[in-house]
Amino acid sequence: MGNILKNSVKNIEIMLDDTGIQDLTETVEHFQEWQWFPNVIGAIDGTHIPITAPAKYQTTYCNRHHYHSIILQVVCKADYTFTDMFAGYPGSVHDARVFRNSELGQRCENYPESLFPNDTHLLGDSAYKNTSYLLAPYYTILFLNSSNFNCIKADNPKIGLIGERELVEVKCLYKLHKENKNLGEAIAMDKQLCIEMINGQLRLKRSHNYYYQVQGQLNIAKKDKCL
Repeated sequence: MGNILKNSVKNIEIMLDDTGIQDLTETVEHFQEWQWFPNVIGAIDGTHIPITAPAKYQTTYCNRHHYHSIILQVVCKADYTFTDMFAGYPGSVHDARVFRNSELGQRCENYPESLFPNDTHLLGDSAYKNTSYLLAPYYTILFLNSSNFNCIKADNPKIGLIGERELVEVKCLYKLHKENKNLGEAIAMDKQLCIEMINGQLRLKRSHNYYYQVQGQLNIAKKDKCL
């Protein structure tokens, strides 16, 4: 079944680099209008194609939803037109691994400039790693109050948590709750904490990985401030 679907997909595959510049521009504009994500030329995700349990390696083909499947990886435009497909991996394989081993994933890693002109990128869910060519959810730190939310309100309801100049990142400090500490105690006692207090103001430590994640997101989203 996997080989049959692989061959079928190969016959109808449309590679990203076969897409013209005009079409890329239209796709970027559609994603911007639809979900307010800039410079996106495609959304990527994996889905499960149900199959009859094979005679061998049944557990390998059993996915996290407890049925047997093979994985279909798809990239689509904002109008749901497919621009790239890859299939054949058994259902238990993680989406990130499927992407790494797909032709698209290998070309993205080795030759990103051939697929993503003008700082464009794909949009994916938390299964994928953040890179220069794929924007996935960030897990960073943010402290919010009513004034923070007020300052990013905009007339366009599609903006959500991205304002004209700012964007929002939310991180739950579950460790504080687990250890029953307040924020001040955590800053004083935990040197690995991602935040610090400078002149009475909370900020991300510039030596912490979260700081560089936020900088990358600001650059991709072309915003001035992360709240």
